[in-house]
Amino acid sequence: ELKSFYHSSKLFHGPTFQFLEEVKLNREGNAEGKLRFPFVGSNLSQPWWAKVALFDSALQLLALNALELKQWKGLPIGFEAFNLSLSFPFNQPLRWRVLRWEIANDHLTGDLSLLDSSLFEVGKLQGVRFRSVEIGRLGIDKPNIV
Repeated sequence: ELKSFYHSSKLFHGPTFQFLEEVKLNREGNAEGKLRFPFVGSNLSQPWWAKVALFDSALQLLALNALELKQWKGLPIGFEAFNLSLSFPFNQPLRWRVLRWEIANDHLTGDLSLLDSSLFEVGKLQGVRFRSVEIGRLGIDKPNIV
């Protein structure tokens, strides 16, 4: 089910980078994505890997939000600021929530909040930026999905 979600939502990530377990979208663009961490209990559960998972899942959620609501495609180019607490266990439910997003001048900019199981904010990404891209224009083909 999760595999089909990633393919149907046009997020082409291998299984190691499929961190979104459930996504809720609304017309206002305040998407929310419940996270899963397939590496918990494995040799990948190093602190640096947790940061990769958190950053990448936030980028996935913002990209999916823009794609589904505006048919807008882009690639991440950076963010202005972040504040993440890594003192929580990764076996508890975490979720990203899109707080703000806008598309202007071929760029998508947004802010996201990371929430724990009590919906307490444990992290934030501000000024996340994507640059518009047309797949064919870059000579990139869509991945072959089997």
